[in-house]
Amino acid sequence: MGDRRTLCWVSQGAASIVAAKMELAVNRDAVLVRCETNNEDEDNARFEADCIRWLNAPVTVLKSDEYDSVPDVWEGEKFIAGPKGAPCTTIMKVGPRLVFQRPTDIHVFGYTADPRDIARFERLRSNYPELTVRAPLIEQAVNKAGAISILERAGIKPPRTYGMGFPNANCLRTGCGKASSPDYCLRWLPIAQTDKTITDVTQFPIAEMVIKMSDRYWVRDEDGRVYEAAWSEGNNGRDFWWDFEGESPVDPVEFAPHPLDRNRPI
Repeated sequence: MGDRRTLCWVSQGAASIVAAKMELAVNRDAVLVRCETNNEDEDNARFEADCIRWLNAPVTVLKSDEYDSVPDVWEGEKFIAGPKGAPCTTIMKVGPRLVFQRPTDIHVFGYTADPRDIARFERLRSNYPELTVRAPLIEQAVNKAGAISILERAGIKPPRTYGMGFPNANCLRTGCGKASSPDYCLRWLPIAQTDKTITDVTQFPIAEMVIKMSDRYWVRDEDGRVYEAAWSEGNNGRDFWWDFEGESPVDPVEFAPHPLDRNRPI
């Protein structure tokens, strides 16, 4: 094989780690590689450390030379996502991978035997016919639940993001810029943590009224309804959250901070 390398592309999630374990079982020279986004939950570092001990292999970490974080990409490129995807994926994952890889490399990915992942892997093969790619989990008919089970049997606790209801362990700090559902792409926090600083003041001289409002937030009621609201003051001495859709005072329990809010709790 000469200088031909086998690259196991790992994230800090269950499936890619188990795929790497399968590859290392037959090829101890395989190289584990991860692209750093600085956008993951802090528990992912604990998970990766546990997995490195289990795999008995180091992880080579690749980074963008231009940006340090996903919010930096969004600010620098002036958009979060477009018809062709999100710039953070291209700049922080695809770009470093293209620089690191060689034409002769064999690429091992953590696609699972779940139907959606099988379709994604086939699209990868179709879009990049010049690459030699493998998916050990598909080859061994291991789905995502099976991958998590393998980790748990090895005594490794999966990333806490799975227990929080997220489908993967990626990008918890900002949410995924490509997602279209607020439940997926935004992280919900207690409403008490909002910044109620007044940023908009509107005067109504005829009614002798001044309405003061904060920035708008995506908020969620106790019953799960999601809508846009702002904190309002100066309403005949009453202060409350104002529902722009329902045009009425409301009492939300959670809010989703803007992805570029650097002061948001992590």
